[in-house]
Amino acid sequence: ANHDYGCVVVVDGEQHVRGIVSERDFLRRMLFEDIDQHDATLGDIMTPDVETANENDDIDEWLKVMSDRHFRHLPVVDNEGHLKGILSHDDLMAYTWPHLLEKSVQKNYEIMLIAGALIVYAVASIIALKWFF
Repeated sequence: ANHDYGCVVVVDGEQHVRGIVSERDFLRRMLFEDIDQHDATLGDIMTPDVETANENDDIDEWLKVMSDRHFRHLPVVDNEGHLKGILSHDDLMAYTWPHLLEKSVQKNYEIMLIAGALIVYAVASIIALKWFF
């Protein structure tokens, strides 16, 4: 909580992913499975079967998978399965935002051009009216 982490990836001594504990895992297990928070280990509350992405995978594909399967954290591993990092849903949204904006502008270029022209015309009309009256 002090570092604002949304999850912890559990690895073995060789940095292979063995599980993940998200805020959701913690709350579900502590509240609904009657696990004592003072005696619990990460192994008691972790999700053991973790989806992982390879560091060379296409990020757009993983965005769709994470959205479809409703998970917010994705460990990233190298070709030997060693943990390299983690992608969060927020990371992926930050990555895709410029692309979505660009596609939106391209798709609606004519509409945006007309709207911009109308705004310029309205501002110029207001200035002209104030100037002459």
